[in-house]
Amino acid sequence: HNSGGWDFPGGKVDPGESFDVALHREIREETGLAVTVEHPLGVSEASKSEYHIIYLFMSGHLNSGDVKLSFEHDDFRWVTFDELERLEWIEPFRKVINDLREKRMIN
Repeated sequence: HNSGGWDFPGGKVDPGESFDVALHREIREETGLAVTVEHPLGVSEASKSEYHIIYLFMSGHLNSGDVKLSFEHDDFRWVTFDELERLEWIEPFRKVINDLREKRMIN
């Protein structure tokens, strides 16, 4: 849906699926990685013509696996926070990255 820019792994929650199960499934499907989810980092939203999207960004760490991208992605990159800010993101993602930068300056 957001071709040409950087994206985070994630996706839709299937009917009857819990958020945490969906998050682990989507990360595994898109990256081949197993992760532990720790806590929320931020929230953003966007409207498409037929629906409204809520993005919930979570903090976590890598448990196991080697990156094996799904057909939906062309490349991956491990980056520092400063490098993260310099990438081209869609607007809802940019908002969360800016919010995180402000929190880092305060803390």
